[in-house]
Amino acid sequence: MKRDTDGPSALGESLRTVVSRFKRVDLLVMSDIRELWPTLVDAPLLPLCTPEFVRDQVLVVRVSSGAVAQRLSWDEQRILEGLRVLGDRAPTSLRPVVKPS
Repeated sequence: MKRDTDGPSALGESLRTVVSRFKRVDLLVMSDIRELWPTLVDAPLLPLCTPEFVRDQVLVVRVSSGAVAQRLSWDEQRILEGLRVLGDRAPTSLRPVVKPS
């Protein structure tokens, strides 16, 4: 029987594709990071930056501008120090990504 390649794919195949994209993404640690975030970032910056996800121990943070990205880069070591309470789940670096809200 010939398989129709233009039709819907098998559920298992679709799930494997989705899972492979998230293999190294730590979704579970994000709730802890979001809880700690207000204690690690200066209050005026809070509405301008949002932690998105951790992948390969890199915390990706959505920021509203290059200026906010620069400020987070200056504060990176202090932020990472505050996240060390997460133990081996703590990110080891931070990557601001400009995405205006």
